Amino acid sequence: MKRLLPLAALICLPIGAMFTAASQGEKKASADLECPYYPLKKGTTWEYKSGGKVIEVKVADHETLDGLNCARVETTIPGGKLTEHLTVKQEGVFRMRSNGQDIKPPLLVLKFAANELVPKKDEHWFFECMVQNYSMKGKNTVGEDKLTIGKTTYDAITVKSSEMFMGNQPVTMQVWYAKDIGMVKQHLKLASADLDVTLELEKFTAGK
Repeated sequence: MKRLLPLAALICLPIGAMFTAASQGEKKASADLECPYYPLKKGTTWEYKSGGKVIEVKVADHETLDGLNCARVETTIPGGKLTEHLTVKQEGVFRMRSNGQDIKPPLLVLKFAANELVPKKDEHWFFECMVQNYSMKGKNTVGEDKLTIGKTTYDAITVKSSEMFMGNQPVTMQVWYAKDIGMVKQHLKLASADLDVTLELEKFTAGK
């Protein structure tokens, strides 16, 4: 089961960073990677805590990948750093690459309502992709939740994964996004590998 941990790191960033240190249409990414629920301006930084560990996620730069404008996002923990490349299309936010590995096809992580840059409650989509010879498939469903972390309460959009498998192992995952902030909480459970981890936002710094 340990072989599944690298897969969790490659696809479920930033949560997987602690364990290793869908459409491909012709539509172009937005020039400035705008998205209210997943801000990707240069310098945007999130600090999360989980089990006493601090994880920093930062939009380090914008780069071109397969002809698309992408944000290179770096996840830093003590002793290690992972990267991912994200792009914004009309359909939603896609993860193109994780830790130097192409995701085929790119993984739709946050789907937008038609002609908008925001998710819609009860929207769902199926996904199936390959990375580093691993398969990942499942179903994501958008919901809403009022979430309190510390002294801050968020009106959050949630993305809950069901019918999800990494290889042949079942996984459950849920992510909470707040407008103009991005991910404020993430929970991942992989019972077969005794993995059950939650990240919660401690500090957010908007990029410029």
